[in-house]
Amino acid sequence: WSGAQPVSGRLNLTGLNTRQTYTLTCTGSGGTVSQTVTVTAPPTVKITATPSQIRYPSKTAITLNWSSSNATSCTAGGGWSGTKPLSGKQTVSGLGGNQTYSLSCTGPGGAVSQSVTVTVMGLPRPLLTFKATTKGATRSLIWSSTHATSCMASKAWSGTKPVAGVETLTRQATSQVYTLTCTGNGGTVSKSVRTAKA
Repeated sequence: WSGAQPVSGRLNLTGLNTRQTYTLTCTGSGGTVSQTVTVTAPPTVKITATPSQIRYPSKTAITLNWSSSNATSCTAGGGWSGTKPLSGKQTVSGLGGNQTYSLSCTGPGGAVSQSVTVTVMGLPRPLLTFKATTKGATRSLIWSSTHATSCMASKAWSGTKPVAGVETLTRQATSQVYTLTCTGNGGTVSKSVRTAKA
């Protein structure tokens, strides 16, 4: 900056894109004094995905492009990970659902993050087969799901379950209802079975 300034005041800085040093010299009847301050511009980052929408199933590769300024390091998160260069591009493929890619960059002036989401359209809804069987004195729950990434039990049982499995039941004095809910990128499906008392 330059020019005469009032003996006290405030100046808002805009458009700072580098490291700048500002000096102010004040003079009075008793002499002259100077002080200097250095301001470091905050980092910026931009990330894009091309294309940003694909249909399922698709073998289309997604290209991530990013650039930053005033940064010394960048780290990926979400659908990718690891340390990334300050600018570059990377190809990803095989998306089975919506995916968000984030990039956090730091520099002397602070930290900044930005993300981009790739949308997968036409995802199949999960399917679930769930039944109770009896063999002699043994009762079992048998289930299998497709297009599901997780399953949760409720009612007479609880907890996270694998997307396919068998579970043996203990003897029951009363009839019980078992519910299984499976979730995938394309939605959620839930089914219940009732077992007879032992």
